[in-house]
Amino acid sequence: QDHWRMSGIHRSVTLRALPPRRVLDFDLVGHYDPATGGGRATVRPRLLYGEPAELAGGMLVLTTSVDPSRRDTLRADETAVAFIRDFASSGKPVAAICHAPWLLVEAGLANGRRLTSFKSIRTDLRNAGAEVVDEPVVVDGNLITSRNPGDLDDFNGALERALESVGAAA
Repeated sequence: QDHWRMSGIHRSVTLRALPPRRVLDFDLVGHYDPATGGGRATVRPRLLYGEPAELAGGMLVLTTSVDPSRRDTLRADETAVAFIRDFASSGKPVAAICHAPWLLVEAGLANGRRLTSFKSIRTDLRNAGAEVVDEPVVVDGNLITSRNPGDLDDFNGALERALESVGAAA
């Protein structure tokens, strides 16, 4: 299980997961303090696996597993890749950190885009036609990419700005 801190973002956060739960989007209702582990929260499903991307919320955040044997799970799942492609075509923000920009390649979204990622997959991004840079966070249109969890402060700042722009457009 991956653990991400969402420091400084004071909004409801939608989390995404793959089967076997078959829930892609859910609301976390209540209060949970990740610093202390205290509080209570209830999960309320909003989007099930296989449902159309237009039913999803205002931003898609893609992360990868810390387990190398599981990093290709989403890339090999055509339903998930189609969801990413469809969500991105809506113009809503799509954020990817660490190895997750591989999903942008798989969805056909990297060509002609300026991206960053974990250094071991940068050649794959270049081969897919992306301009690859070594920066903490890169925003190119509706795509937001970041190198690794060490860049979370910058990544979270970019997510916050994207959420504000989505809210302003609504």
